[in-house]
Amino acid sequence: MGALKDTLSLDTPPADIGRLVVDTLKEAERRRPRSKQKTLGVSEIGNPCARRLAYKLLNVDPVNTDSDPWPSMVGTGVHSYLESSFKGHPDFLTEVRITLEPWTKGTADLVHLPSKTVIDHKVVGLTSLKKAKREGMTHQQRVQLNLYATGLRLADIEIEQIAIMFWSRSGMMPDAFCVVEDYDEALVDQALARLDAITSVSTSVSMLPLIPATPTFCTYCPYFLPLSSDIQAGCNGVATVDPTQPK
Repeated sequence: MGALKDTLSLDTPPADIGRLVVDTLKEAERRRPRSKQKTLGVSEIGNPCARRLAYKLLNVDPVNTDSDPWPSMVGTGVHSYLESSFKGHPDFLTEVRITLEPWTKGTADLVHLPSKTVIDHKVVGLTSLKKAKREGMTHQQRVQLNLYATGLRLADIEIEQIAIMFWSRSGMMPDAFCVVEDYDEALVDQALARLDAITSVSTSVSMLPLIPATPTFCTYCPYFLPLSSDIQAGCNGVATVDPTQPK
């Protein structure tokens, strides 16, 4: 029996169960609708890098696809739990679809009706949590929330404030905190005018060299290709002047 067992183990090496589980989970993540999203999302419009937006508008295939999906997966799980917890509460609306034609569509996580506030959940790591506590919303986040607010107002849902609820990905409930700001219609006009300008130039991949790049979290950009000399294949992350960005 021992000899037979040894022979079988040579023919069929023991499975790496851990690797099998991780690889299966990664494949499931790649099949998720959000992972396949082709249109420009509300959360992307305020991205400081115009070239990244241009790649997306031109439907260029991503080349930087090896990033760890776990933070996103944890965030999705937390969002799902939070949505189910607030759903049906008379003071809140959850997962409200918004449309801003012809620019974008999206979903607002939470609306608090009594205070007329649209709220977005951000599940972040310790470094991002500390930075948010020091500095508040980023410009990109501020654009995202104000776009949500605009879409809700167009749907006759009164919104006067925007808010981000920051949740710790690795901490405890007391680590959560909220940043609240007034709705800024002028910022929305500025963001959409910038997007229109980028869209008007993004007529073909041959125009990509003319579209400025702003290195911001390049390693997470789906179009980042270090040392690339062919911008149509991928961006090497070298900064160029972007006159559309606030100083």
